[in-house]
Amino acid sequence: MIKVRILAAWLLASQLLSATPVYGQTNYPGGVVELEIEKKSDHVPEVRYGLYEAVVLEKPEAWRVLIGIDLDTLPGEYVVYIDDHQQTLDNFRSIEIIHQPITNQTTDPLSTDYARNLVREPSKWSEIEFTNTQQPSLPLRRPAEGDWLMRFGDKVADENSGKILTINSVSMTTTELTNVIAPQNAIVSRVSTDTETGRSQIYLDHGRGLFSLIDGVFDVTVEPGNGVIAGAMLGNTGSPSDRSEPVTLYWQTRMNHTLVDPAILMQLSPN
Repeated sequence: MIKVRILAAWLLASQLLSATPVYGQTNYPGGVVELEIEKKSDHVPEVRYGLYEAVVLEKPEAWRVLIGIDLDTLPGEYVVYIDDHQQTLDNFRSIEIIHQPITNQTTDPLSTDYARNLVREPSKWSEIEFTNTQQPSLPLRRPAEGDWLMRFGDKVADENSGKILTINSVSMTTTELTNVIAPQNAIVSRVSTDTETGRSQIYLDHGRGLFSLIDGVFDVTVEPGNGVIAGAMLGNTGSPSDRSEPVTLYWQTRMNHTLVDPAILMQLSPN
């Protein structure tokens, strides 16, 4: 068994075969582990962390694997299953990984409304079905120009309840009309619009388990099922004359059903 580094004690299994050779591995604090594994054929391998498939990208001589790790996961030993299609499904290969969690200190208490907005409700993701099997393109880019609050992983306290929350999005607040664009090539999976405010959430499927949610879009120009390229217009932040307060955009990124820091996906090297 070849050892690399990540987490998931409840997945440990006995009597596993020797692991598929691993050429390189990088741990990104913020919820992403990147592996490079041997390419035995042009058939995309199935790589699973827990119940869900990791993001697999093709390189000339190897497979590039991106795995999302929940920030609440404790350090420890984990197993990633790899089926390179050279054996039967009963003979998954395994790799042990060690995850580097973010260790930011708890910040000053925040108002309930502000904390609730920074910590976006993840349950809405369960309503979405993603079917884009195309290889995603990297890196991602910011969905709007401006000063983004990159606090993913920070701990905040609700000043009313005292509950400690983990920020799971990045955000940008503006008083100006700003275009909102696709962070990368994608299929629009869903558009959810508040009929009273006109504010929309746009779900983007970048391919093979990599997704974006952009919340706070007005004047939406896309529909579910549309294909968009990187930089394509999705809408804007709304006309300043139509509101009395600034608008805040929230951006979440997700892989293998885990929210990860968008800042990491903006820094990853191209395919």
